[in-house]
Amino acid sequence: MRQEDLFRYLPPEIFIDIILRLSPEIILTCKCVCKAWLDLIESDVFHKSHPSALVVSMPVEDSNWFSVVKLEDEHKQDDLIAEFNFPQASTILGSVNGLLLLKNDARDLYVCNPFTYEFVEFHGPRNSTYAGWKESYGFGASKMSGQYKVVCHDYAYKFRVYTLEAGSLWRGVEASIPLFDLIYSSVGSFVNGNLHWLVSYRRGMPYVCCFDLETECFSTFSVPPNRKRIKEKLCTLGDYLCFYDDEGCCNATIWLLKEYEQADKCWIQALFILLQQEWKG
Repeated sequence: MRQEDLFRYLPPEIFIDIILRLSPEIILTCKCVCKAWLDLIESDVFHKSHPSALVVSMPVEDSNWFSVVKLEDEHKQDDLIAEFNFPQASTILGSVNGLLLLKNDARDLYVCNPFTYEFVEFHGPRNSTYAGWKESYGFGASKMSGQYKVVCHDYAYKFRVYTLEAGSLWRGVEASIPLFDLIYSSVGSFVNGNLHWLVSYRRGMPYVCCFDLETECFSTFSVPPNRKRIKEKLCTLGDYLCFYDDEGCCNATIWLLKEYEQADKCWIQALFILLQQEWKG
């Protein structure tokens, strides 16, 4: 076998295993070798297999300048992998498998690959604002089919879904929606094929509203007990759903939902943060 045919006849899983051993900087260079390498490195299989922790940062909201940084134990200046100037000043609304959901002031939405600078553009749902309420978005992939979906909630039209495929249109969610009148964040947290929002009704006890992207049905579960309820929000840490509880007085607690598949959700206190203040006197 000729040397130049070596990678051509390798099974895709072996090729991916070899490429994953390279640094992100070299992987970016490999995408320029040939179309076959480009297609494989841009595939969902590769993105889901990549072990490196990457962070996409922007200097301020509504910016068109983004940086891709490799997350290390000790941050270094040379951790920068790529940076790009997006055509529209936008805000990051979510991410999944290396793809970003962006939104600008005109309510145009973009799903962008920060490594290839490619993106698709579509408009947010029409007539989705009501009495000054802001929309809440979520971005994720269904667990079985792998379809990428964008979910939008507003107080006039409830929940609507946009599937990232040719000819797609916004459509309403037919499933029964849990009762709430307050969403604590404008961005849903994506974990295990589901989007999650922290919600409450009539200033009552907050709870988690969960939307399954495969079945497009809702479920709910409780938040951690014994909270201070000063400033609460959901977030994603790796493959886990987390609950951040700012207790005030420079203290904060992070709760982790480890056994997601269990019917009775059990939160585990993962981290207690004591923020020191600089006293002047």
